[in-house]
Amino acid sequence: MTDFDPKNSHLRESTTDYFYKTADLLHDKLPGLTANQLTIGRAIASIGASEAIVRATTSRDKLVACIGYTAFELLDGVDGHLANIRAEEHNVPTNLRGNLYDTLSDKTVETYDCFRAANRSIHNGDKIGATINVLAGVTSSMPALFRAKAEANNLVVKENGLGTRPVRSGLIGLNLAFGGNKNVSRALGASVLAMNVHTATGRYLATRVKGSKNLLGPLNNEKKQLEAKLRYPALAVFSIASIGVGIGIMRKTRNIE
Repeated sequence: MTDFDPKNSHLRESTTDYFYKTADLLHDKLPGLTANQLTIGRAIASIGASEAIVRATTSRDKLVACIGYTAFELLDGVDGHLANIRAEEHNVPTNLRGNLYDTLSDKTVETYDCFRAANRSIHNGDKIGATINVLAGVTSSMPALFRAKAEANNLVVKENGLGTRPVRSGLIGLNLAFGGNKNVSRALGASVLAMNVHTATGRYLATRVKGSKNLLGPLNNEKKQLEAKLRYPALAVFSIASIGVGIGIMRKTRNIE
């Protein structure tokens, strides 16, 4: 019986070697570092870099913050390989919750960054930009939510290159760096929003429409199914919470003329 890999985009395939070598180097230099520690540390550092980009008052400070942001974002994907290296070294299975922590940390960073861009738009008096960036933040978790639902039901959805996190984080980073310009913020926010909606819609239809082009086939991997069953309810709660925060941010736009 054919098994399909949930991580099936060409972009992932082309970067796997980089992630594995980086994980191997980190493990060699910091043997006590766990995958979960890397996941949490990277998320905190990335949010810190995001805030530094927005608050930077000089070109030099912004450049340093952007370099830091890029470096921390490039560590995304390394934690999974690090978990596999440590599991193989100690001859134990990887932690089922590791995938959950990784997904939630990624969505936290993305959503925070989009909401941060929205708050800056409010400060600049741009109600349209604020609305677009809030919607980008609210929909950030949707692709992962419907992917988890599919995998929990033993289905593998097709990944698209534009829907993968490196592309979204790149656009969000550009928004943080250059979104002080209203048109730039609107365009980049709309791009992220469109990617989120397109990817989430495709994955939803893959679980509902027979013969969908977005469905690859059965997962047939009990461990990955269990991981998905942990992720799905957590992402559902996260999505509801992000909608609540988004509504709170939008209330601030009432005074914008």
